[in-house]
Amino acid sequence: MSRSVVLRSVPPVLLALAVVVLLLASPWSGRGVTPAAALEPNPPDVTAAGLTGSAATYQQVPTCRMADTRSGTSLVAGTVRNFRVSGVDGFPAQGGRSGGCGIPATATSITATFTAVSAEGTGFLKAWGRGSAPPAATTMNFGAALNQSIGVVVPVTPAGLSVLSAGRPTHLVVDVTGYFAPAPYLVALSNGRVVASSRMTALQHNGTGAWTITFDRDLTGCAVAASSFSRFTASAYAEGNRVHVGTALPAQGSMWAPDAPADAYFQISLTC
Repeated sequence: MSRSVVLRSVPPVLLALAVVVLLLASPWSGRGVTPAAALEPNPPDVTAAGLTGSAATYQQVPTCRMADTRSGTSLVAGTVRNFRVSGVDGFPAQGGRSGGCGIPATATSITATFTAVSAEGTGFLKAWGRGSAPPAATTMNFGAALNQSIGVVVPVTPAGLSVLSAGRPTHLVVDVTGYFAPAPYLVALSNGRVVASSRMTALQHNGTGAWTITFDRDLTGCAVAASSFSRFTASAYAEGNRVHVGTALPAQGSMWAPDAPADAYFQISLTC
């Protein structure tokens, strides 16, 4: 007997039941799909561990006059002079560029040229991050009546830079050429609460599953990595000093349904 004859002999009710069974067994039937509202959008233990962008990176800046004591008094032997490094205020008072040199408060060290000018004799300088312990080693030596320059990498803190002069009085000029700081990153919960961040200045929620993060530096050329939690996904791209992030829940139950935007935990890190 041919197959067509067998099918014609099957009652219509049984054929209908067979179709229902096949649909229920298909991968697009929607069985076992958890509604988005029932999914927990945040991990139970949130940390910033393992972020690829957490290591310090170097950022070059156009050579910028940060300080020049010739606008005031020379460095006197045995005294400590403190200088501003980050921010935009107070630089003209120390002989620096108005508005500062673009060094963020998160900088851990700077690269600079130290120049001893019009020294009255021999001596040396020590430089360190203001508020931290002075180093044992000298930063530069200088001689009488010579303008001597040296390229240095010196630690800094948000409070600034401290310089100790030993020996005869001298003026000091500091020209900054770059800085080291932790790479930008962010860890945030679905409600927008920031768990951990570096160099972020603002987080904006633009609507369900849409975020904009502003950082304190230009991100042109930086690679962005984004991830989320559970079945949620995260994507991101950099534009200027901002990163645009989208979080979503992949479609379940239909091969044609688009991903649904959803507020969820996400973390981003940048490699520059």
